[in-house]
Amino acid sequence: MAKVDEWRRRVDDWKAVLKQPKNAGLKATGISEAIRKVGDAEMDFAKAKEPGKAIVKGLTDLLKALDDLINLCKKTSDKHKTVFTTACQHLDGVRAAAVARRTEAAREVDQARQAVGQRCEEASQQLRAARTIQELAAAWREFVTEFETQGKGYPTLKAQINTAKGHRAPDPNGSLEQERTVFLRLAQACQRATAVR
Repeated sequence: MAKVDEWRRRVDDWKAVLKQPKNAGLKATGISEAIRKVGDAEMDFAKAKEPGKAIVKGLTDLLKALDDLINLCKKTSDKHKTVFTTACQHLDGVRAAAVARRTEAAREVDQARQAVGQRCEEASQQLRAARTIQELAAAWREFVTEFETQGKGYPTLKAQINTAKGHRAPDPNGSLEQERTVFLRLAQACQRATAVR
């Protein structure tokens, strides 16, 4: 929640800038509300990063709030920079922080998606290590459950999740190596689907 607190602090900082006598004529810019919206979106994004939550939607909402703030800061700064220099310098700093946060948030989603891919690699190792069909079946069930939970927040993984969930269980009378090959291919397809593009 440090990010949320940071944006709340920025609202207070902005209000302090507006209270300065030289910025007395600068009112009703909408900056405070835009910063508050970023703080709210940060809170929603933090919740969305939990496994099984809609992380992509959380990111989309955060990016929209940040873009709105970036554009409003630029518009307000450009419009008033000759008269309200201190306030505009402050807005330029807020805008720079929003741009940096935009990049950082996208990187966080990529890292979370890579963690899902790492789990797919671990599942492949468990499938390779299975010594019996029962161990293979148990490793597959565990993988499918985790992949579904962790991958739920990524709409682009939905088809792969459904493929993994809908696939038959290992044949108890089948050859271990043949069954292992089938399930390894599925796990590797899941891993490829998690690749950050």
